[in-house]
Order: sequence, then C-alpha cells, then structure tokens
Amino acid sequence: MIKWHRDIWEIFADIILEEAICIPTNGYVKSNGQAVMGRGVAKQATRRIPGIQKILGKAIVQNGNIVQVVYPGVIAFPTKPAFGVCALDKSNVVSHWRDNAKSGQGVPGWAMLSDLALISASLDQLEELQQEKGWGRVYLPRPGCGAGGLDWEKQVRPLCEQTGDWLIVVTRPSRDVLL
Repeated sequence: MIKWHRDIWEIFADIILEEAICIPTNGYVKSNGQAVMGRGVAKQATRRIPGIQKILGKAIVQNGNIVQVVYPGVIAFPTKPAFGVCALDKSNVVSHWRDNAKSGQGVPGWAMLSDLALISASLDQLEELQQEKGWGRVYLPRPGCGAGGLDWEKQVRPLCEQTGDWLIVVTRPSRDVLL
C-alpha cells in the first residue's frame, strides 16, 4: 500500500486505462433500483457521473454486494452490507441514525457502521480484479473511515497495509490527516 494526499477526482481526471478509482459503497438498493450513495466519495460520484446510482443498483441486484466495475475507471468497493441488525447498544449504527434504530431490528446498510470483515473481503476481491484487469494502480479513499465510522489507524490501516504497492490509499488534501 502506498499513501497519497490528493483529491480522488483529480486522480480520476488523470487516470489512464491501466488504472482505476474506488468508491466506497453499501449494498442497499432502493425500490426504484437506485443504490444509496448519500455521503462522501459516493455522493460526489453522483454529481460527476450521471446515473451512477442506477448503474450501481443494477450491478448489486445482478451480482451482489461485491467489488465490481460500475463505470469505466470506477470500481464499487463495499464497506457496508445491504442490511444489518441493530445491536442492543446501537453501537453498529451510524450516530446520525441511532434515534431511528431499534435494538434487534433490521437496519438498512447505509445506516450501519462499516464492517471490517467486508472491507477485508473487498480488498481481496479488489486484488483479484486488479490482477485480472492488469491495472498498475488502483486508488482508494480510506474505506469505512468517513460515513462508515471506523478508525483509520487502529482498524482499517492494518488491513490496507497487507496489499501490494498497486493500492494507493488517498485522502483529501484539505484534511490534516496523518497517513
């Protein structure tokens, strides 16, 4: 893993055919067939790639909540499930939705905290896809660390460090974050 301090969309504008960017996603698809892409890089993608919510929604319905190409040079990178069950203390639900959640009941994936096991599986799938496609570099915002609520240093960085130098973890230049 290599670390860069650069805007993911500047990278997207400059990538070549042998490269791709990742968008952290969840597996929830609304009744209209659109994936929920309400925060972070996923929300930014909705402003830059017309119809991506519908494209991702269709891909999730057809293939499941897996790492997959959803647009040329753009990969969906699942960090949250489609659905989850609210813990007794609501600790697995994002803070802004805890008042709506009920212990022991179902919660839409977008309202869950990111799942480390899913991130680990996504990293494995991403490596397989990177090798299959022959991409030299794949750029990934810190998965699960924004709207996903995970801690980069303690929880996610150790998983990303197990990858090769083909993975470039990107953080926005406007943040004062140590990578």
